[in-house]
Amino acid sequence: MKPTTRWAFAGVALIASGAALYLNGQLPAAMGETPWGYADQLAEALQAVDARGSVELAKLRLHRAALDSFIANLASTSTERFRSPAEENAFWLNAYHALTLQTLLDGDGWWQSWPVAGHRVTRWSIARHHLREVGDPRLPLARWDGSKSGPRLEAVPFDGVGLDRQLTEAVRRFIRRRDVVQRKGKVVELAPRLLEHERELLEALPEGNRRVLQFIWAFLPQTCDGEWPGCETRAALDAACGRELDACTVVKARE
Repeated sequence: MKPTTRWAFAGVALIASGAALYLNGQLPAAMGETPWGYADQLAEALQAVDARGSVELAKLRLHRAALDSFIANLASTSTERFRSPAEENAFWLNAYHALTLQTLLDGDGWWQSWPVAGHRVTRWSIARHHLREVGDPRLPLARWDGSKSGPRLEAVPFDGVGLDRQLTEAVRRFIRRRDVVQRKGKVVELAPRLLEHERELLEALPEGNRRVLQFIWAFLPQTCDGEWPGCETRAALDAACGRELDACTVVKARE
């Protein structure tokens, strides 16, 4: 199979004009407008995120009131007011990131619970039930948990109108990092997050010879530029791993 056609044939195609991701041959649901500016306070808190996706704690403390107010408002938010799956997915991503920011200031709260959308939830339950079991493998790859090997935090809230584009760009930035995908000969080291969600990545591909490298291949650049020095490329992966990407061994990178 030619590299230029593999991704479209796989059923998970990136369309350059709109950066739309096809999952199992279907486009995501139509995007409606965000019904209200519920994420404005989170946007203020995200001013503490620098260009590399790292959080500057001193700046975050300056916006602590806005962050706490956003989290408090999550309790009275009803997901019934969302008009599309994209709006609801954006809501849960924003909620997870806000709670992670709060625990970054107050200490580890992986098992701490908060009232969100009429339920008491933990960060674990959001990650497991709202950002994993919805059929879009990009969601867990855009979820920031503060770990060094995981995705970086986006500096703006996710929103239903532009979620498709935001998710694709977030995954592209994640996969193009050298510490996330690094090939050494015919051994490809992948960040733990990719292998933790390998099942979801494979399910986005058609039945047959599903390989996690096929998913990763679509988000790699044709060539590396100044923004991605030393990154892996599609051509290099094809040359090393073969046209079906089956000649390489995939291992978990050290954290």
